[in-house]
Amino acid sequence: MGLSTKVVETRVPKNIRDVFKPSVELEHVTGIKIAVWGRAKVGKTHFAMTAPKPIYGIDTEGSWSLNIKQFSKEDQEKIHVAQVLYEADKKLHKVDVVASLQAAYDAMDVVTDFIATYDGPIGTLVIDSGSDIWDWLGTWKDESNFADSGRLAWGHANKRYNEFIMMMLHSKWNVIGCFRAEAAVGNSGADLGYDKAKWQKKTDYWFDVIVEFQQTATGRKAVFRGDRYGGNLGTIENPTWDTLVQHLETKKKVKVN
Repeated sequence: MGLSTKVVETRVPKNIRDVFKPSVELEHVTGIKIAVWGRAKVGKTHFAMTAPKPIYGIDTEGSWSLNIKQFSKEDQEKIHVAQVLYEADKKLHKVDVVASLQAAYDAMDVVTDFIATYDGPIGTLVIDSGSDIWDWLGTWKDESNFADSGRLAWGHANKRYNEFIMMMLHSKWNVIGCFRAEAAVGNSGADLGYDKAKWQKKTDYWFDVIVEFQQTATGRKAVFRGDRYGGNLGTIENPTWDTLVQHLETKKKVKVN
């Protein structure tokens, strides 16, 4: 076999100041990215609706129309919802998973384009639930009949999930990702006795704060499971956006927005 005749483009060396910037010149990052997860009915959606307005929520569960009634008319007018759950057969309540997934992606395209040109106050972008997006991508993978299989086929689902999450995170707004909990199991399938978040395995790397919501005898609590601010944030009772942000500011001197 002869030598390759492919021409390799020569890279022109750049000045170090073209590549590296002093940290004081970096673009100010606006908003905070929070992932909340937990069992059903622990207040994840309610928490999301207490965030800074306007709120644009992608609702995969059909629960926002009920939860929003707990808020004032003034707040309701500032909360906008994309209901993306498509029923293939309304009589049998069968969901068209792939159509619902596409509707969620379309909604994310529209809202991130809107945010890019919006000149009002910094609002909040919500996906509720991110667990559904990951589940639906599994069905999309199976129905797409990719030539590769197994872990290679999951690569297609991972790529689309990453695109969805990155579109949210790059919006320059506050972001809330709501996720379900599931029982943690060992290699043998045995229940390990605790919950974990139901999401794609890299999800926790992308958010600034990870919070588990739990039911208590007197209400609800938020248990901090990870953050970019040094940890040891403990718990707060009956969390809202304002109390959670105040907790971050008090404990870690974090300034949001």
